[in-house]
Amino acid sequence: MNWTHSLTGWMSAALISSTLAITGCGSSDSNDSSSDNNDSSNSADATLEGTAATGAAIDGFVYVTDASGTEVNVAIEADGSYTITVTGMSAPFLLRAAPDDGSDVQYSFAATANSIANITPMTTLAMFLANGETSLATLQQNWASAATSFSSDDLADVQAQINANFSEQFADHGLDADSYDFFTTEFSANGSGLDAVLDLISIDIDFSAGSFIVEVNGLVYDYDVDIDTDGITIGGGDNSNLDGEWTLTFSGTFKSGVTTTAIPAVTIEGLEAPDSLSELEDRAAAGFETAGSDITDLVVTVVTDTDTRKTFTLKFTQTMTVDAGGSPVEVISDYDMTYDYQLN
Repeated sequence: MNWTHSLTGWMSAALISSTLAITGCGSSDSNDSSSDNNDSSNSADATLEGTAATGAAIDGFVYVTDASGTEVNVAIEADGSYTITVTGMSAPFLLRAAPDDGSDVQYSFAATANSIANITPMTTLAMFLANGETSLATLQQNWASAATSFSSDDLADVQAQINANFSEQFADHGLDADSYDFFTTEFSANGSGLDAVLDLISIDIDFSAGSFIVEVNGLVYDYDVDIDTDGITIGGGDNSNLDGEWTLTFSGTFKSGVTTTAIPAVTIEGLEAPDSLSELEDRAAAGFETAGSDITDLVVTVVTDTDTRKTFTLKFTQTMTVDAGGSPVEVISDYDMTYDYQLN
């Protein structure tokens, strides 16, 4: 979806008035401000979970790289399942499953924490195609700079393409190719469902050559990158049914000097949720700069990303020059805000 309403006006007004309020009460007693007990890290650990399998469960480790380049890892369970803690890390995430026997590394993607992220040859092929048929090892190494430009829309498009190519195999094992999401749908490496499809399919990717070969039942398969995907709506590939009215609730805190002040919740009706993380970053930065301030260290994190709810946190430092009694005063504030979009 595209933005149909600009957030800049109301965000700028809210932040200017809040900053002026801080400037005006600089000599107030610290008891009038909230304490620093606004840390949201007391909530339950954020995790990613899923199944790492090529048909058989992968025996090895899952590695997760976040948008800042931080990496954590966890051993894969004997049944191919994994759960890994990503508390304090920044979405989106690039995942890889590295087998202990040195066989091919498999890759995957998660737009947000607290979600399922399977790691299979299908997710690897989707990542490869969405990345312009270039090395995923290089993408992982450069994820800190590449994360914001990696297109989840392109990933959804190639996911639909993969489903269309393997629609017969999907149907044979009780899966609907028009809607099945092999990234985020829970499955077990037990020879049924998606795992049965993975048993039938071999995907050999040559990252250095930018090519791949697919076999089905041991025979080379003529994979069609131009296959018709009409009617396939998975992974956000077709959001036309989500063009309803969204409600945005905004709240947060800002700290100037030793004073931390709460920004009361504001609800805005009739907005459309952002299409991407970079879209939200651009809109937020443009809005705050319109307010006559400099914005640094802007970090946007996806908390929830579903068809009906999208929640983001924004943290940044704002430097603003304001008029205080006829004299210019530079105010530096650290903001910690939450944007919560819900589809009506």
